[in-house]
Amino acid sequence: MLVPASRLKLLKKAAVLAAVRHKPGVSRRELARQLESTDSNLSRITRELIADGFLLERATSPKAVRGRPNVGLYLNGTNIFLLCIVLSKYEQKISIINLLGQRIVEDIVSGELDNLAINLLKKCSEITDRLASQPNLGYRKLCGIELVSSPDLNIPGELDTEAWLSVLASEIETRFFAPVSRAAIADALHIAETRQEAIIPKSPSIMVHAGFSIDVSLIVVTENSSRSTFEGRLDKLKTIYDPVSNCWQPLDTVASAGAVLKRLGHLDQMDGSGQDGLRLGVPHAIRQANARDRRAIRVFRDAGAALGSALAGLLAILSPAHIIVAGPLAAATPFVEGLVSALPENDGADNGLVTVDVSKLSDLGAAESAGLEALVFSSSLL
Repeated sequence: MLVPASRLKLLKKAAVLAAVRHKPGVSRRELARQLESTDSNLSRITRELIADGFLLERATSPKAVRGRPNVGLYLNGTNIFLLCIVLSKYEQKISIINLLGQRIVEDIVSGELDNLAINLLKKCSEITDRLASQPNLGYRKLCGIELVSSPDLNIPGELDTEAWLSVLASEIETRFFAPVSRAAIADALHIAETRQEAIIPKSPSIMVHAGFSIDVSLIVVTENSSRSTFEGRLDKLKTIYDPVSNCWQPLDTVASAGAVLKRLGHLDQMDGSGQDGLRLGVPHAIRQANARDRRAIRVFRDAGAALGSALAGLLAILSPAHIIVAGPLAAATPFVEGLVSALPENDGADNGLVTVDVSKLSDLGAAESAGLEALVFSSSLL
């Protein structure tokens, strides 16, 4: 595949930024050797990155009596900003971060889902104007926008949520004159959990985002040591057999946040139009489970076990090193216990038990990490 010269140049810049992120203070010569580039080509790229505000250089040792001081390259976190957006049935949040991943501001998009596009654009304008009014922050403009969505997002009156999101992304890009990168929530979390790794994982990993939908992301190691990500939904797969109706039911009839709320009797908090009810209802149910309420424990364990059984086929095929569980339901200990109990034994890498980790990242934190990776540090084609 031929890569256009303009695209290749962007990828080379991304490779330089990624290398500086992993080793702050690296010298140009060392960087050129690491990236297998000529000194002149590397110098030209770093000069452009410094001029654009992405990099800065500082002396790494005192100046000698003769000669120039040793100079290292560092990411410039003072005037490069990314806007990050998370949209799901459970929450709608936005933040602005700098190049170092530091969160400068965050906010909630309030209002009903049928007015989400209008309210979101308004809130984004508010927080960018707020930053621009504080000269000490050095804000000039956004260099990119990350839009992360969950499959459970359902906009009233919109038959095709994916088409609605595409239109929204276009409107945001036009409004703020910045490129928009989109990702599913499971992919964003998976990227966030692995982005700090300088070494490619030796075996596949699975990310499960368990909320009002069940979203799964796979990172698979290929022959050339790069990573390929696959994402999809499990919640609508018919994996639960109901002996009463004598037919198979979708996974979300047991393993989703909606099913948990229904079984616990929180029927008034299942309507997607009542966002405050959703925010209050799910955490309350989780607190019940973690406080060892017997009924809540049973419901969450059943949900986790159903998800674990649905994952069994993936484990047999991929033999992953670990499963990462995220999303609202991951905060309930009985849910994770139920999932682990349903996993087949000896399916992990090196014939060991697969490890189940619970992500401590928020959905917004995942969007921030994915945004940096996609818009700044992505060099996967090099």
